[in-house]
Amino acid sequence: ISEEIELNSLLSKLMRVLMENAGANKGVLLLSNSDNWEIVAQCHNNTCDLSTLPLEQTDIIPLTIINTVKRTQKTLLLNNLEQNNTFTTDPYFFAQKPKSLLCTPILHQGKLIGILYQENNLTTEAFTPERLEILNLLTAQAAISIENARLYQHLEAKVEQRTQHLQETLKQLQQTQAQLIQTEKMSSLGQMVAGIAHEINNPISFISGNITHAREYFQDLLELLNLYQEDSPDPSSVIQDKLEELELEFLCDDLEKLLNSMETGSKRISKIIRGLRNFSRLDESKSKEVDIHEGLENTLMILQHRLNRNSSGIEIAIVKNYGKLPLVNCYANQLNQVFLYILNNALDAVTTSESDNCPQISITTEVKDSQSVTIRIADNGIGMSEDICQRIFEPFFTTKPVGKGTGLGLFISYQIITEQHGGKLECISQTGKGTEFMIDIPIK
Repeated sequence: ISEEIELNSLLSKLMRVLMENAGANKGVLLLSNSDNWEIVAQCHNNTCDLSTLPLEQTDIIPLTIINTVKRTQKTLLLNNLEQNNTFTTDPYFFAQKPKSLLCTPILHQGKLIGILYQENNLTTEAFTPERLEILNLLTAQAAISIENARLYQHLEAKVEQRTQHLQETLKQLQQTQAQLIQTEKMSSLGQMVAGIAHEINNPISFISGNITHAREYFQDLLELLNLYQEDSPDPSSVIQDKLEELELEFLCDDLEKLLNSMETGSKRISKIIRGLRNFSRLDESKSKEVDIHEGLENTLMILQHRLNRNSSGIEIAIVKNYGKLPLVNCYANQLNQVFLYILNNALDAVTTSESDNCPQISITTEVKDSQSVTIRIADNGIGMSEDICQRIFEPFFTTKPVGKGTGLGLFISYQIITEQHGGKLECISQTGKGTEFMIDIPIK
C-alpha cells in the first residue's frame, strides 16, 4: 500500500488488505475532512463502494462506537457482542446482529485522521491478538499512505486549478492580441481607404466641375460655327473638304454623348468615394444615430467586385428585403465591419457550393420590437454541420484552408454585437441548406 499515490486506488487496496488480515466480512473507513467526518469506503465481503458519504447521513455503522473511538482515540474491541450490553441501545444493533466488532483509530503524528470499523457477523472471537498486532502495523502504514495520497490529491487539484487559470489567461491574451491586431488592421485599412478616397476625390472634383464648363464652351463654339455657316453659305473647297473629313454633324452629336458619359462616370466615382468614406467613418469614434441600410449598401459597394462574377462566371444575386427602420444608435464603423465579415463569408459559401441553384444572398431588415431591430443575412451555399456551427464564434476557429482565413472575423463580430452594442448574433445553418446570420441590435 505504500506504493499507491492515487487515493481511490489506495483505499481499494487498503480495505482489501485490512479485511483479509482481520478476518472481517464488513469494513467501513472514515476520514476526517476539515472537522467533518466522511465515509470514504464501505466493503462487504469482496465488494467495495468508494463513494463519499457524510457520517451523519448514514446508518450503516453504530454511531456510539464511532463517537467513543473519536473521543478516546483508542481501539475498541467487542469480540462477543451477545455478552456485552454496553452499546446495545444503539439503533444499529436493533437491525444488525454482528458477532464480533473492531473499531480502530488511524493516527498520523498523534492526530486522528481516520477510523476503521470492522465486524464479523458469523463468529465470535474473530479478532484474535495476532490479527490485532498485524492490524496495528497496517493502520500505522495506512496513516502515512493516506496522508501522502491526500497531499498528492490536493497538489494535483492545485496544479489543475493553476493550469486551468493559465489556460484561461492565455486564451484571454490571445483574444486581446487578436482584437488588437484586427483593430489595427481595420484602422490601417480605414486610413488607407480614406486616403485613397481623398486623393481620388480632388481630381474627380476637377473633372466633374469642368464638364459643365466644357459643355457650355462646346455650345458656344457650336453657335459660333453656325453663325459662320449662315454668314458664309459657300465656303472654299479647302473648308468644305475638312468639314466632310470631320463629319461635323456626327462629331457634334457624339461629343454631347461623350460629355454625358464623362458626367455619368464622374458621378459614379463620387458615389464610390462617398461609400468608402462612409464605410471607414474614421471620424466617428462615438456612437451616433445611423441608417442601417446605408451601412449595408456601402458594404455591398465595397464587395461589388465579388458580386458581379464569381470564379465560374455566374453572377451572384443579392435579394434585399429592407423594412422601414428607424435610425439606430451604434458605432457605424464597427457595425460595417460586421456586415463585411458576414457578407464575405456568405460570398465564400455560395462560390464554393456545388449546388445547381443560382448563388443568392438575401438581406432582410425589420423592426423586432420597440427596443431593437433585426438584420438577417442568409445564403444558399454549402451550409455547416451542427458541430461547426457551435464553434463558429470561437477565436482562431476556421474551416478555410491555411492562408484563406484567420478565424477572427466572426469572433470579433460577436464581440462587437454582444459586448459593444448589447445585442445578439446567432448563426443558423444546416449542411447543404445554406446559412443565416441573425443580428439583433438595440435601437438606443
